[in-house]
Amino acid sequence: AFILLAYPTLFGMEEAPELSLLLDNGEGRINLLLNITVVVSLFLSLIPVIGNVVSLVLPIQGIACSAFLFHWLAHSFNNTAISYWPGALPAIAIIAITLITPAIARQISHRLGEHLNRITNKEDFELAIYKGLILFVQAPAILIYSLSLGRQLA
Repeated sequence: AFILLAYPTLFGMEEAPELSLLLDNGEGRINLLLNITVVVSLFLSLIPVIGNVVSLVLPIQGIACSAFLFHWLAHSFNNTAISYWPGALPAIAIIAITLITPAIARQISHRLGEHLNRITNKEDFELAIYKGLILFVQAPAILIYSLSLGRQLA
């Protein structure tokens, strides 16, 4: 949803073809985006080391969906000479954000969750806050990727 709502700003563009035109211009594009998110989740869980790091799933799903949307956008401009590699510096930033943000989200959710547990006499606020916060703190990784792709169309 974030990818679709952020379009075309996601790629650093003020003007671009309507999202509905991009999605309707090919058969099954919405289904493809949904399937990508599911397949990425399943595939990552099968990789021994990465499968245990749940916080990698969201950025990789977002990057995969952004790449497909960028592909369709570039083709709408008749630009087929595009690269899906964001560049070394953006890639380092994406990896750093993806690896560091879970610890930050965990720290914030733990402190805020303890406070909410205390004032409401309930438990497990930490987990609920963490799950919502991780979505928010990992969005910059997806934005760095998509904005670096969008520079190719500027």
